[in-house]
Amino acid sequence: MSNSQFACAKIKMIQSKSIQKTDIDRLLDASSYKDAKQVLVDLSIIPTVNDDYELYLEKIFDKACSNLSRYCNDQNLKNALLVPYVAHNLKMLFKARILGIEAEYLYNVGIFKLEDLKRYVINHNYKALPKQLRLAMEELEKLIIKDFEVYLIDTTIDKACYNYIFELINKVNDPLLIEYFNNKVVFSNTITVQRLKRMGKTPEMIKDVLLESNLISKELFIKSYNAPIKLYNQLRSINKDFAIEYMRFINHHISLSDLEKTADNVLISTFKSTEYMQIDINNFILYLLKLQRSLLAIRLIMSIKASGQSDDEIRERLRDTYAR
Repeated sequence: MSNSQFACAKIKMIQSKSIQKTDIDRLLDASSYKDAKQVLVDLSIIPTVNDDYELYLEKIFDKACSNLSRYCNDQNLKNALLVPYVAHNLKMLFKARILGIEAEYLYNVGIFKLEDLKRYVINHNYKALPKQLRLAMEELEKLIIKDFEVYLIDTTIDKACYNYIFELINKVNDPLLIEYFNNKVVFSNTITVQRLKRMGKTPEMIKDVLLESNLISKELFIKSYNAPIKLYNQLRSINKDFAIEYMRFINHHISLSDLEKTADNVLISTFKSTEYMQIDINNFILYLLKLQRSLLAIRLIMSIKASGQSDDEIRERLRDTYAR
């Protein structure tokens, strides 16, 4: 067995022991927040009912990423999967610095240590980052001297992140991985146009924040600002399910949040065909994506149970959140 095959087999074994749908169902069936915490104890997610479940969910995700780093021998694949968490941390740290507050919701995972990223942002020195992210952060340092929109922090870093990801995945040369990120960019741009339109941004402003897409031109995305129907045929050629839900959105039958959930479901389904393969490089991606969805489901269930809302409310919100 090659190193790559061994790594994939190891990930499959770890995945089989991770949070399952039956665990989510058991948590959902708990009669109260107190009982739900006991279920988390029974599932060995938290040691006792007095422990902070959020802290332990973070540890689970940190361990998953550590396993990925440990068993994935393809550095380009590893970086492509983990660099979004670096981008997230850079956004949160940069915003915290300019606002003079402590950064929250940081990931202790990625291709750079969290303490190193904190030092880069504090010192305004990004030389150690990949070129795309370095240039983005240096651009932001210049922008904050002027009067600028805060959303540009997210969009500038996101654009750099995806440019770096595509550089990496072209080296991996895996068709499903390329399909996943190409579709992710299309869905992101589609949703961004509609979100910023609601914020009253002009088409010219939107063009500056769109990600570079290999499948749909920026010009067509901009046209969809005033004529959403123009995007339908291109979306349908990429994914029929997303295109149908997009039409339902523009006809005011579903919310933008519903459209985002559809995008997430379509993206994770990209790797469904590899779920039962004994050895496949995409086991790495499916492993991480499914775990993220499971942890999101747990957070959602616990949050709603803590608020005292009905189980019907939980099931409705969970329906498109948890990857069944």
